[in-house]
Amino acid sequence: MPSVREFTVSLMQGLSNNDILGQVNRAVSFVRQNVTYIRDPVDSEYVISPVRMLDSFTATGYMAGDCDDHVMLLNTMLGSVGIQTKFVGVKFGNASEYNHVISGIFVGGQMYLVDPCAKGSTQPTYSDIITV
Repeated sequence: MPSVREFTVSLMQGLSNNDILGQVNRAVSFVRQNVTYIRDPVDSEYVISPVRMLDSFTATGYMAGDCDDHVMLLNTMLGSVGIQTKFVGVKFGNASEYNHVISGIFVGGQMYLVDPCAKGSTQPTYSDIITV
């Protein structure tokens, strides 16, 4: 997805060479600040591609999606600049089943859990996770 890489690289202006943590922080901040959380339609799973989301942002300054859309955008952006990621299912609140997805981001051989939907607040601690 060359357009995703071009967009992501443009966000990295001003960072030092190979500043992986800086790149992760820029991408996470961008998604958290610019994607509005909106639930999927009732009784369906509606997935928005990262290309479509960034096209919308470029054209209108607006993007919206649920947790999987946030994670797919973030993971695709980071993957486009060589940072390994994975989807991580979690139980949110008092749920008995996995009901939320977050990003697993690998830096220096360690996976960090990042919830791109955690906006303006401390990221929740998830006690039950499953990696995909």
